[in-house]
Amino acid sequence: MIGRYCVDANIFIAPRYNGYPLHIFPSLWKHLSERRSDIILIEPIFDEIEPISPADKKLSI
Repeated sequence: MIGRYCVDANIFIAPRYNGYPLHIFPSLWKHLSERRSDIILIEPIFDEIEPISPADKKLSI
């Protein structure tokens, strides 16, 4: 089922810095990437997420 999900920045920030970085748990980030068209971020939430670091860009899925 395809849906639209309005999410908080915490679903990206907490996993990224608290144990699920891309190189350790790539499947989480792969699934989020595959569903990116279903994820809605309102502007204040989007602004909380810092830009992707150059190191992480090298690891992108």
